[in-house]
Amino acid sequence: SVSGGVSAAGTGAGEKGGTITLLGDKVGLFGTALADASGTAGGGVVHIGGSQQGQGPLPNSTAVYLGPDTTVSASATDNGNGGTIIVYANDSARIYGTLQARGGAAGGDGGFIETSGKRFLDVGRTPDASAPQGKAGLWLIDPRDILIEGTNDQCSNLDVCPIPPTPAGTTWTATGDSAVISDNLINTALNAGTSVTLSTGSTGAQTGDVTFQNGAGNTEALISKTAGAAATFAITAAGSITMGSSSSISSSSNNLNVSFTAGAGGMVLRGINTNGGTLTLNSSGPITQAAGVFAG
Repeated sequence: SVSGGVSAAGTGAGEKGGTITLLGDKVGLFGTALADASGTAGGGVVHIGGSQQGQGPLPNSTAVYLGPDTTVSASATDNGNGGTIIVYANDSARIYGTLQARGGAAGGDGGFIETSGKRFLDVGRTPDASAPQGKAGLWLIDPRDILIEGTNDQCSNLDVCPIPPTPAGTTWTATGDSAVISDNLINTALNAGTSVTLSTGSTGAQTGDVTFQNGAGNTEALISKTAGAAATFAITAAGSITMGSSSSISSSSNNLNVSFTAGAGGMVLRGINTNGGTLTLNSSGPITQAAGVFAG
């Protein structure tokens, strides 16, 4: 566990951030812990729990926990591209802290951030891969089943929802299956010009489905891009993609490219409006337009 800070920051002129690797069966950042791989000329690389999508060469952790006051940074602080942050666990990942891989204030593109808990994933805050002078980066959400939930009024305009207390003794243990992602977290990323990709695998009872469903207050999941530069919202599901009865995807600010790929479970889709962006649908199962209009 880390409760203080670790740094591989490049603070001198023209320096890039280095590499931080935190591994173990259980990896936790607590209190105000900081993992800093920022750099004036570009962000570095932070691995917490394993390599990208758990595909090696690093060994994978069973569980990771990032407390709400922790910070992981791989940002460029002057002129350069944001770096890479991977947070991965084979079983459960609770990621409540601040993840930053921003492009530099004077130039550069945003970086890459992955949040993955293959059995159970809970993310409390939108990662920041924005770029004030360049192209924003990518946030990858990579569990098995994913539930995209509508948000209630108390967090609909925030980039972080109130984080429920973790039951005693369950910091490292999944309390159920599936990842639950609030729609406002996705919308906050898209509104910063950051593209969002959801990618699922399958194992056991989890077949890799992505489902838009009602959240607190019976609010339907709505993907709504209302600000920022063009971005992409992509889903690659091993199973099915199902939009709930009142859910929709739309943009009122620049193009929102939408790319969906599903397995044999197919797709059930509602209204999608890309505001001039591309809509790409690929499925080995049936594609059903249940309601609404597909508009460019």
